[in-house]
Amino acid sequence: TAQNGKYAKSFNKFFKGLYTTEKGLPVKTDQGGKRVEAKDIRNYLLAKLGVKDVPALEAEWKAFVAAIPIDGVPARLKRGLNSVRRGDFESALEDLDAAITGGATDPRAWYARGKAEMFLMKRDEALADTQHAVEMDPLAANYRYGLSLMMVGIVTTGGPGGFKLNDGGEKIKNDEAKAQAGLAMELDPENERFREWFEGFE
Repeated sequence: TAQNGKYAKSFNKFFKGLYTTEKGLPVKTDQGGKRVEAKDIRNYLLAKLGVKDVPALEAEWKAFVAAIPIDGVPARLKRGLNSVRRGDFESALEDLDAAITGGATDPRAWYARGKAEMFLMKRDEALADTQHAVEMDPLAANYRYGLSLMMVGIVTTGGPGGFKLNDGGEKIKNDEAKAQAGLAMELDPENERFREWFEGFE
């Protein structure tokens, strides 16, 4: 398996052959020098490894990567943030809890955990964590925007689109959410998404 070095020698031969452009390796020459196309590199690698069952190799590699322990606070935070973006909120919560318990000082940990909690229907915890992120970094417009959304029951993983409250419907009355939306807009006045969100309040 990958864990016991099964492919180590083959990988070394692959890298050496690629570096020295071993005979038989399709090499193209242009103004920038010599290059090998990605598909040819893939085929060359598989040939060096002597692998025909590519899905099995991919599964073996993924299992190897998944088994690597990630214990440090920065690593748990990074993985937690990525899990939130992917929509894997249970895993995100586990990593972000570990990062915060381990002494994380980055407000993103609380902001991301708030998002994960909101998606998991833990509204009180979500609001508390997002409010804490705002307190840690009061000039972060996106934190205030996110808090405003949560206050009216909306949460997003952070795509490019925004939310409008006034598209043919009644404007929402929520003074706390409006205040946070207004602060977000003031902190980032060029952000059209923040402005449109603020204008949707009564």
